[in-house]
Amino acid sequence: IDNTGIGLYVGKEEGETVVKAISLRSDSRYIFKVPKSVSLYYEHSTHEGGDLIVKDFAGELEVSARFNSVHLENVTGPLAVNSVHGNVEAKFNSINQTNSISLVSMHGFVDVTVPAQSKANFHLSSDWGEMFSDLDLKVDGAEEMKSLSNRKIDAQYNGGGVDFTIKSNHADIYLRKK
Repeated sequence: IDNTGIGLYVGKEEGETVVKAISLRSDSRYIFKVPKSVSLYYEHSTHEGGDLIVKDFAGELEVSARFNSVHLENVTGPLAVNSVHGNVEAKFNSINQTNSISLVSMHGFVDVTVPAQSKANFHLSSDWGEMFSDLDLKVDGAEEMKSLSNRKIDAQYNGGGVDFTIKSNHADIYLRKK
């Protein structure tokens, strides 16, 4: 039931504030302003609607998107982002070291930008795409015989830090320095 007059239901469920779109076919676009450090969960499972854009956010974010791309700007994590058909783009202003970060797209590319001074243990994998980076990564096992497929790479950046997974099954991965 629309209790807002703008096509949304807003209420409390199990102690959490919940916002749900009433009509799945609505072409409405919503902008929500929330405190930077709250925890957010976003789920979108239809092909209707636009991309998710999150800016200037320092809280925990979990995203499950089926057809939509996810654009994150000025975030810190922790993050768990999964898009089946959309791209995932994330620009970090710092990397929170308390919990892991996971950015995954099954069919879209994943493009990540991190500050040069960041510390992370990167886990990169792409079954059918390429992986590109301008970071000075220390690849685990680089002293030993190397895999020629490069479909999976584990590497430390600036001595290592939080676990940071970047995965795209069918497209490219970009890991960039800010």
